[in-house]
Amino acid sequence: MKNPLFSNELIIVEFNGNQYLSMYMGRQKGFECIVCGAGENCHTFNIYNNPDDVNDCNYETWGFGTQHLSSLKYIGPIDV
Repeated sequence: MKNPLFSNELIIVEFNGNQYLSMYMGRQKGFECIVCGAGENCHTFNIYNNPDDVNDCNYETWGFGTQHLSSLKYIGPIDV
């Protein structure tokens, strides 16, 4: 079964007890893990403050190493 975090749609995720709007962007070089600061080829997620930010290209990109993907919890999809 495919990991629901790896969706190409806007989803809600939880990290460190906070919920965020997010979209998976794939593995990208140049991003270190937000959890441990290591690596340079992480799974990357664009993080948005609200759904309108998707169209406005207003986001922050976070990287997660494979070993730290478990710190990002899938909550569910969101309709834009």
